Amino acid sequence: MRAVPSQNSEERELGFLSFFVASESSVQDEATMSRLCESSADRISHLPYDVMQRILSFLPVNDAARTATLSKQWRHNWRANTQLVFDGDFGEISKEGSYDSNAIKLMFQICKALMVHDGPITKFVLEIPGLRRPSPDINHIVHFLAKKGVQELALIFSDDGIDDGNPMIEREMPSALFSAGQLSSLILRDCDFSVAPSWFLGFSKLTHLELANVNVESSFYSDFLPICPLLQDLKLFICDSHVEFHLKAELVAPSLKVFESNVWNVCFKHTPLLSVVSISPVNDPEDCEQSGFHVYNPDIAAVLGSLPAIQELVVGLELLLSGVDDTLPEKEVIDSLQLLLLGAEDHSTASCFRCLQELSLKEVLGTRVELDLLRFVLATAPLLRRIFIRPAGKLDTSKSHKFLKEMTQYKRASKEAEIIYFWNDEADT
Repeated sequence: MRAVPSQNSEERELGFLSFFVASESSVQDEATMSRLCESSADRISHLPYDVMQRILSFLPVNDAARTATLSKQWRHNWRANTQLVFDGDFGEISKEGSYDSNAIKLMFQICKALMVHDGPITKFVLEIPGLRRPSPDINHIVHFLAKKGVQELALIFSDDGIDDGNPMIEREMPSALFSAGQLSSLILRDCDFSVAPSWFLGFSKLTHLELANVNVESSFYSDFLPICPLLQDLKLFICDSHVEFHLKAELVAPSLKVFESNVWNVCFKHTPLLSVVSISPVNDPEDCEQSGFHVYNPDIAAVLGSLPAIQELVVGLELLLSGVDDTLPEKEVIDSLQLLLLGAEDHSTASCFRCLQELSLKEVLGTRVELDLLRFVLATAPLLRRIFIRPAGKLDTSKSHKFLKEMTQYKRASKEAEIIYFWNDEADT
């Protein structure tokens, strides 16, 4: 009987590559590429190693794997790529057929790619369209990444209604996350943030944390955030049904500079460096630019009074007004700030505007609360240079003139304060 020779390591790797990117077209492309490399001057094989890795970092995983066919020098380079992004370019869960079988195939390919990876992994992104909820495989992957010293990690699951007949109920995040002590950036979507285990000492290097459409325990504010001493940027968007459980939450984050959330009634007394605040009723940060800064009847005085370092406050608060002029439709939603009648003697709140230089108001309707806001800001902002006002489309010219006439009579703490009003024919420019 004739013995079959065993495969060496290079043959096994190339065998995986054919599985990883196998298709008739890709094989033809690789053959063509090899012939071109053989018939012309080789200008890429002797590039510095760091340049090669930089090139690979910009390529989708599939294309990075294909570079192994360029030359012998490139054969092993893709395995040391420090940034791995598995997104829509890598694959997606088809809406046809079984969700479980599609997900298993895709996760199998990801695991195979990691098995042959050599070296550290600094960035890992998993954003496969249709991949819903964590799975045991993902927990193993995160554990592997923790050993690789991952610094930037994004696990973005889908909440799409794919395969509604077999819903994935489990929302628990991978517990192995707590072993990734080198994290500087963490993004989680559509999974719940678990209570940290007793042995967890914190993310000592974490500076950016984004949690979208998640649930967190109350201990997240008092216990988890304090052991992330370098956290500067926090985006926290709780599931709509759980927002009310997080009112009066007390943030303990001494290094925090930026806070975006749909939890509006937050205490900022333990965030001395916080300079940018944006609050919206949506539960996904991607919707924030369209929604602006929204608050449902909060205690504005308390919120502003606890922001001693505020520099940027995006104003466009969505309020359900009551007791307004009868000419307005019932429960009309307007973009304006409901400011309690605060006197200039309220120094704790007035001090928030000491460094304010620019203020932008959009969709202004010419209401009394908007005028109260402008009067208060003009009286308490000594460094104010410009106020930009964009009226709502329904605000006619006569009301605009009346609004401007009253506003220009207000006392100004800054002699350089300038009011720039965009008339409706200019508002879209």
